[in-house]
Amino acid sequence: MQVLEVKAKSALNRSGMVELDYAFNAYLGCAHGCRYCYAADITPGESAETWGETVRVRVNIIELLQREIKSMRRGLVGISTITDPYQPIEAKYRLSRQAISLLLANGFRVSIQTKSPLVLRDLDILRERKRLDAGVSLATPDSQISRLIDRKSPLPEARIRTMRELTRNSVKTWMFMGPIIPGINDSGDSIEALISLAAELKIRVIYDLLNPYSGAKSMLGDSLGPGWLSSMMGLDRRKWWEKVESTILRVAREYNVKCNSEASELSAETGLLYKQLF
Repeated sequence: MQVLEVKAKSALNRSGMVELDYAFNAYLGCAHGCRYCYAADITPGESAETWGETVRVRVNIIELLQREIKSMRRGLVGISTITDPYQPIEAKYRLSRQAISLLLANGFRVSIQTKSPLVLRDLDILRERKRLDAGVSLATPDSQISRLIDRKSPLPEARIRTMRELTRNSVKTWMFMGPIIPGINDSGDSIEALISLAAELKIRVIYDLLNPYSGAKSMLGDSLGPGWLSSMMGLDRRKWWEKVESTILRVAREYNVKCNSEASELSAETGLLYKQLF
């Protein structure tokens, strides 16, 4: 893994996601190297061939954040939107921790999304916060499938333990169930396993389908084989998703779990964000 220290031009950027006002990304690139990640197409200097091999650390971002928040309208900040804020390098640089603490102390609301148990390191600043929530991404309960698609991310068991600890410590927690990938994690059994877990933990679920970025298709093809790519070419995506979403909503009703689709588009945020990164 190559780690590069770089300077950023801004810390908070307007978010194109409906539910967020701002995006905060301390790192560019992600050591998890998930095969389906849209960020492989939009992160400067990255591609499907090298995704997961380089992480850029925006070493001046806390200094920038301290200046920017003095004059910015308070709102909801996503931590992070194009990388995992608690990927391994965070253990050294602690930029996500510093940003969360600073934002909360200055009247902002914070929404975290991660796959890493490292978030539990920061329970001292996360627990019982009314203006904070933490989401844990979990596409499948199956460790073998996870290794194929999530690559170097923490295994499902670790993420499930993370959700349990967050809820036990009174952190408002949610599960991101996705991306749902045709023929991989779209079965009724897989969906029910995750929604039943959410019911047990009394947390809500946000779900989404695979975004068909070229890099993600290429990386998944490498992991899942040419047969999967061929089946994707012949798939009626609309009919497939209608069937899968119907299953998700039916199971959610059966388990009395609040379940919402991640309907926002990343393109607006992406276009604005990368004009301001360097």
